[in-house]
Amino acid sequence: MYMLDGKTALVTGGNSGIGFETAKDLAKRGARVIIADINNAETAVANITQSTDNPNVQYMHIDLSKFSNIRLFADKFNKTLDQLDILVNKAVMEKLLKSPQCRIVNVTSVVYTIGSKVPDKKTL
Repeated sequence: MYMLDGKTALVTGGNSGIGFETAKDLAKRGARVIIADINNAETAVANITQSTDNPNVQYMHIDLSKFSNIRLFADKFNKTLDQLDILVNKAVMEKLLKSPQCRIVNVTSVVYTIGSKVPDKKTL
């Protein structure tokens, strides 16, 4: 099993279903897990914490119905957490799939350029 000690994961829609199972698996691997959901996820947090013995699971409220709400969440997240290693966008997929011209945009800084490069198949 690939361990995730020291990593921080954000799971949107982690209150139930596949999002919950994903959050639980990340916690089992040792990650700090933040469940972002519109519904109160305290029960999900308690269940994950108990079943994985990982106390680093928490809930943050997010309402994805308005872009202004997403900005407020991002601002709070950026002010309270130092890092984000894993992002699971479970909650928005259903809505995206309904749109014939949906887009997923991932934005990062140039910091990625200082990381190591993944070798291509020829060098493996």
